[in-house]
Amino acid sequence: MKLLNTILWAIVCVCLLSACGDDDDNHTDNGGNGGNNDGGETPIEKVTLITELKKTIEEKQLPYLEFTYDDNNQLTEVVEYKYFDGKAKGATTMSFVKNGKLLTVNSVFRDVAGEEDLYESEKYEMKYDDNGNIIEKKRYNSYGRLQEVYQYTWAKGKIVKIIKAKDETPFEDLYELKWDTNGNVLPISIEEQTASDSYTSSITYI
Repeated sequence: MKLLNTILWAIVCVCLLSACGDDDDNHTDNGGNGGNNDGGETPIEKVTLITELKKTIEEKQLPYLEFTYDDNNQLTEVVEYKYFDGKAKGATTMSFVKNGKLLTVNSVFRDVAGEEDLYESEKYEMKYDDNGNIIEKKRYNSYGRLQEVYQYTWAKGKIVKIIKAKDETPFEDLYELKWDTNGNVLPISIEEQTASDSYTSSITYI
C-alpha cells in the first residue's frame, strides 16, 4: 500500500508538470489590457500554481502536500506529510528532474527525527516519446538496484499494451487491448501474484 501511494502521487505530479502552466483563458483587464478591446494590449497570461494542500485531523488543519516550482513554473519537488493517530509520522519528499525526454523522480521517506527509511525510498525514471507519451518506467530500490521496468505501447492516443520487464528483458505482458466484432474495447483482466496475497482487477476502457 505504501508503494501504491507513492506511485499514485508520482502520477499526479507528472500530470501537474503539464497542467500547472495553464492560463486563465477568459482573463481580461478593464484597465486596457484586454486583447478584445480596440487598441488593447495582448492579455497577460495568468498562471495559478498549487503550492500547498492541507488536511483536517482531529479538527486541526495540518500540512498535507507542499509543491515547489522552478522559475519556469515547472514542478521540482513535492513533500507529502504523513500522520498516525493524529501525530506527525514523517514526510516523503519527491524531487523531479527533467532532462529532455527523461523524467527522474526520487522518493525519500524520513521520520520526524530525520531518519531515512530505506524501505520507502525509491527512484523512478520515466521516458517519453516525441508526443509526450510515457513509453518506459523504471523503478530502483534505495540501494540503486533496478527492480522493475514497464514498457508502454501507444496507438491513437491511448495505451494499448504494457509489458513488465526485468533487467530490461520483457517477461510478462500485463495487458493488451482487444476489440469485439463491433470495434468496442473489451474489459481487461489483470492478475498479479505476490508472496503474501493475490488479487484480480478488471479495467474497462470507454
